[in-house]
Amino acid sequence: MLAKLIPFRDYAYAALAVAAIIFYNVHVHGLEVSYSAKRVDAVNAAYKKGSDEAVAAAKKQIADKDKEHANDLAQVEENYEKLIQANDAAHNADAARLRQRAADSEQRANTLLASAGSANSTASGGDQGSGGLGTVPAGLGLELADALRQDDAALTKCYADRDSLTGK
Repeated sequence: MLAKLIPFRDYAYAALAVAAIIFYNVHVHGLEVSYSAKRVDAVNAAYKKGSDEAVAAAKKQIADKDKEHANDLAQVEENYEKLIQANDAAHNADAARLRQRAADSEQRANTLLASAGSANSTASGGDQGSGGLGTVPAGLGLELADALRQDDAALTKCYADRDSLTGK
């Protein structure tokens, strides 16, 4: 009789319904977690793919810029070498002209000194004499030409360095 008063059957059905709802919620939660994990993995994979592509593109761009810079540097060095050779040739030509001028000046001086027996030779010597403006001592002329060549080479190197830094 007590069994008829307490509705065990209703409680059993209610407990079964609650258990079914709990099972459903746990199962759905598991599916949501699994779906979220798949989405996170997909996002991470897409991020890694994009990052790898960006890094590869950046590395390629850096390699291209390095190659371009190496080519530009080689061209600048080649031009600089040509300029140095031209300056050396100009220096040698200047030194040869100065030696020739010194030899001519010395020859004129010797000729004037040999014919300097009269008093009018000092008056007619003018700038062709050994002490005139047209005479350049041999040692000083070579030193002057060398100093000018060194200054030109330093200035040219300075311009080349500036151009290589500014990308001209």
